[in-house]
Amino acid sequence: MLTQANALQLSKMAPIRSMTKTRLASAKRLVVKVGSALVTNNGAGLDLVAIDDWARQISVLRQQGKEVVLVSSGAIACGMQRLGWSKRPKSVHELQAAAAVGQMGLVQVYEGAFAKYGLHTAQILLTHDDLADRKRLPECAFDPDNLAAPWRGSDHQ
Repeated sequence: MLTQANALQLSKMAPIRSMTKTRLASAKRLVVKVGSALVTNNGAGLDLVAIDDWARQISVLRQQGKEVVLVSSGAIACGMQRLGWSKRPKSVHELQAAAAVGQMGLVQVYEGAFAKYGLHTAQILLTHDDLADRKRLPECAFDPDNLAAPWRGSDHQ
């Protein structure tokens, strides 16, 4: 039910929405983050329909001249599902095993989904610690210009 207070709050948000739409429309590069719950349909397995839809939407954005970086979680959750584990492991070696198995599934699914739309994929594996300390990885790993160069055309053609 829309109350007067809710209507007032929504009307105050209209300029923010308008500003956000304007900024999105004028942006050259978009970074989209999808978490494990979205990628794995809350742990039920990879959500192939959602992933295909993201690939389609990113294809449309690419046709509009946008550069899009998709940041995806889900390797551990996907690995757990593929290994038949119902409880998230606590030990580092089990988490690494789940991530390794799950990453293979993610790569296959993303590559297949994006290929349908004529798009190539690439991956950089990052941890929370990598993001907390930018010095942990070579500078190029965090530079979207370097990541996007092969798709814009390069000196290797």
